[in-house]
Amino acid sequence: MLYRKTKLFLGLISISISLLISQATIAKLNINPEPTRIELTARLNRCKEQGFIVNKNPSNEKILRELVDTCESNLKVVYPAREDLLVRIENCVQNGYKDEITSNLTLVDLNDLVDLCEKRFVNRSNGYSNNSIFIFFLLIAIVFFVGAVLNQSFTREYLLNNQRSHELLLKRQNLTDQLLQKVDQMSGTEFEELLAQLYQGIGWVVELTGKSNDGGCDLVIFTKDRSRSVAIQAKRYKKKIGYDAVQQIYTARDIYKTKEAWVVTNSYFTAPAQSRAKQLGVTLYDRNYLQQLMFDYVSHLKL
Repeated sequence: MLYRKTKLFLGLISISISLLISQATIAKLNINPEPTRIELTARLNRCKEQGFIVNKNPSNEKILRELVDTCESNLKVVYPAREDLLVRIENCVQNGYKDEITSNLTLVDLNDLVDLCEKRFVNRSNGYSNNSIFIFFLLIAIVFFVGAVLNQSFTREYLLNNQRSHELLLKRQNLTDQLLQKVDQMSGTEFEELLAQLYQGIGWVVELTGKSNDGGCDLVIFTKDRSRSVAIQAKRYKKKIGYDAVQQIYTARDIYKTKEAWVVTNSYFTAPAQSRAKQLGVTLYDRNYLQQLMFDYVSHLKL
């Protein structure tokens, strides 16, 4: 049903636009621009008619253009764009202008022609034909009519999608909370392996360093293009993490030649640890970050 209504709506819009376009193209004129030098000469002659003095005829097109720019600037003469003038003269023809229009007109001639016809046939306050105005309001009426018909269907579909999104969000949050609770019961090695899985799941390249002689670094992670590299110490702990972990990962950063050093924990950090980390440029991630990391990981899963 929704498909049918949408198809009807688009069909009506297409018909209305076609009518509007057809009205706009009834009087399509074949007016070509004159060569640049002819255009500039006509504009300079118009300047002369308004009192601009030219001591001698310009010897080339560059000098001619400079003279035109100077005189039009002094006399404050501004011509509309040719495309705009063509649209306006076509509008005149649609409204009944029937004088002969030659195929080659300079910008000056075209501007004069538009001024003449608009004074006789077009209300310059708006510049639109009655047919265009009628079709414009017809289009608005169709949009409102079909919109009212479709509103109920779209609203119902929106509410259904919104409900599904809310349910998915709750499911992800529940999985995150369950995973965070399990972390508190893990061993240190299990926590390291979990972190490796989490980072890998959100797009990092992960390398575990091993269970002994790791120099304080439990895993190293990289972006795929190797623009970032991080040495991580994983601390699954009940109490707050102190100064030693910060110092260890700082040293390990040089050993593993990474650009960054992190400490990630399911707990929090002491004030001395935070102060030292700031001095050494070590990043500390506590339980709040871990929860967000888990949520990001769960969001990448196909649920």
